[in-house]
Amino acid sequence: MLRLCRISEGNPFFALEIARALTRRGVRPAPGEPLPVPEDLRELLGARLAALPPSAADGLLVVAATARPTEDLVVAAAERRDRALAGMRSAEEAGVLQRTGDRLGFTHPLLGSTVYAEATPHARRSVHRRLAELVDDPEERARHLALAAIGPHVDVGTSIGGGRPARARPGRPGRGR
Repeated sequence: MLRLCRISEGNPFFALEIARALTRRGVRPAPGEPLPVPEDLRELLGARLAALPPSAADGLLVVAATARPTEDLVVAAAERRDRALAGMRSAEEAGVLQRTGDRLGFTHPLLGSTVYAEATPHARRSVHRRLAELVDDPEERARHLALAAIGPHVDVGTSIGGGRPARARPGRPGRGR
């Protein structure tokens, strides 16, 4: 326990993740033997997420990409809706996702950050495109449209400008106010 506390620098989340990794690997280091812990936290969290079934990936990315994820929103935005529910349940059972009322969230923000960072740019743009079609809040919709775009896009400018395309300043083509 002291070695675990020392290697996690007293951070309870890190200590739990290291303990989970040791349990998954079936490792019980002898006294004095160094703990076989990945060098960085991202690798550790990535291993935990990789242990989930493939059906969890799309739903987890939706949860990571939106401000107020609910089961209904995740299922509606998931690329493979038939698998999204099963994947979310697996993630809940594994302690990756938790529910608070009708909201879903990661048990720790670093798990969401890892899911988002590990997704391909194409997958992130795709999920933001789907979310932009589903959310009601104009600000959140604009954010999703912006994150779905590869470059400047009239829909993003229109959304941010309150329904009107932004006007370009004289002498500065392509730039809105």
